[in-house]
Amino acid sequence: MPKHINSASRLFAISEKIAAAKDDAPTLEVWGNIFGLPNEPTSAVEVCRRLIWINEEIDAMVAQMRATHFSEHLYLKPAKGMRNASAPTAIGGQARSIKGACSEPVRNGLEYCAEALPNEEERVSPESIKALENLVAELKALVAQADIPDHLRHLVQRHIDLLQAALDALPIKGVKSLIEAALAASGQLGYLAAEDADKTTDADPEIREKVLGMLKRTWTTVGKTIDVAAKTQKALALGYAAYKAVEVILQ
Repeated sequence: MPKHINSASRLFAISEKIAAAKDDAPTLEVWGNIFGLPNEPTSAVEVCRRLIWINEEIDAMVAQMRATHFSEHLYLKPAKGMRNASAPTAIGGQARSIKGACSEPVRNGLEYCAEALPNEEERVSPESIKALENLVAELKALVAQADIPDHLRHLVQRHIDLLQAALDALPIKGVKSLIEAALAASGQLGYLAAEDADKTTDADPEIREKVLGMLKRTWTTVGKTIDVAAKTQKALALGYAAYKAVEVILQ
């Protein structure tokens, strides 16, 4: 198992799970198990969404290897194999087809790339992931029950959607999925919050404070998680800025 954590190491981990699948298992079911999706039935849409993320990580790995001037044969063949395995057109078949694409040479190549590329982040602990999942679940429940104006409800829902997508992408894209969510929240949602700032709200002050408090806790936790994993000084500021984007219209 690679010691470094980067795009290649995450692709290698996925390729190992593919290799362990039974030959005659439905490919859609195999991907559902790898991604931890409900299998009654497995959603082809959700699987394809994650396959797109895998291909983005393949692109990132190739770009990084090319930038370091490694010989192309060291990374293009593993990249091609993983790209073939993660093709959405293959999800209707059996696992033997994607296992063939993730042959041992392909997996060894991905492992080599993982060690050749820098260590990008520390592993996000299961406890940190669980804490974020719990906060998102609490926020969903709170917004569903709160008597707040529709424009405010929709704005908070966009935060929830960003965070949920980041958590879904975390095993594939790593901590950058959280960074992207924080940037989107502090940028795009900050603009939307300012746009809605002049709208009158008749929401109960106590409910507003609950929503505000939950958002603050959620984005602060996101910031701390990024700070630990990515070692970036701007992480907590990103989480705080995302929280402030909604505070504008909650006050």
